[in-house]
Amino acid sequence: MKISFCSIAFRKTDEPLTAIIPSLAEIGYDGVEIWGNHLVGDGSDITAVESVLTENNMSVPMISPYFNVTGSKSDWETTLAAAKVYFTYAEALKAPLLRAFTGFLGSEDVEPDAWRSATSRLRVLCDLAAEKDLAVALETHPRTLVDNVAAVHRLLEEVARANLVLNLDIYHMWEKHQDPLWIWEQLKPHVRHVHAKNALIPPSDGDEYPLFHDKQGLQEIGGVTYLSGGNMEYKPFIAALVRDGFSGWLSIEWFGSDPLVAAEHELRWVKSLLTDDARCAITKTGPRSRRRIR
Repeated sequence: MKISFCSIAFRKTDEPLTAIIPSLAEIGYDGVEIWGNHLVGDGSDITAVESVLTENNMSVPMISPYFNVTGSKSDWETTLAAAKVYFTYAEALKAPLLRAFTGFLGSEDVEPDAWRSATSRLRVLCDLAAEKDLAVALETHPRTLVDNVAAVHRLLEEVARANLVLNLDIYHMWEKHQDPLWIWEQLKPHVRHVHAKNALIPPSDGDEYPLFHDKQGLQEIGGVTYLSGGNMEYKPFIAALVRDGFSGWLSIEWFGSDPLVAAEHELRWVKSLLTDDARCAITKTGPRSRRRIR
């Protein structure tokens, strides 16, 4: 398992990727997950980004733009055009995954025709990705078609593409099901990438949900905490990833202030859990007892 940091943490700064990458490399990260907006709005062309990655021995496990396969025909045309550009970026930066939100409708809110249209559109994206030997990673998130475990299984089965995989945002799945180890057991065959974040946020719904996928990344988010201090207990989950030999990436997603301070803190804490003694202690402690909602 390798560890990366999401560049979206720098969304409210003027730092370009060419400055972010060396800073994260110095802290000790294996890679940087690139927020899609950083490739179109920071002035760093792909050649420059590629050069800095090479100089700092850093990888890009995933590029994270915003797609919408449940919206209007115009939304889909915008998504398709953007996807073709981002697939080219991913190929140039040797990023194997392109993150995909399905849009702004939850699995229980979408009409049957929109669901069928979404599966068809996802097949198109997957087939385009396959031409470049890339995979599309659905991000598990509120108000998308993969907002619970059952919906994930249904969508993967109906799209039926081997290169449609999961970016498991475990905090959001924990919000829904309250049992990260059960979630991992249900979804692990499909998981290629994991988003790790934590928060102390009371339940809410609708457009005011504080960790909703905002394309501009301008929202103020209260309650963000380090992985060690939020609502979800991460130690048993990380122990399960290690136990099962998870070979993908754990990507730290930070929405608070001082991203470099957070990056250093989170990497140090996660690495402390990967020692033999720590893994044994975590396994013996076991998960917190929580009610699972299916």
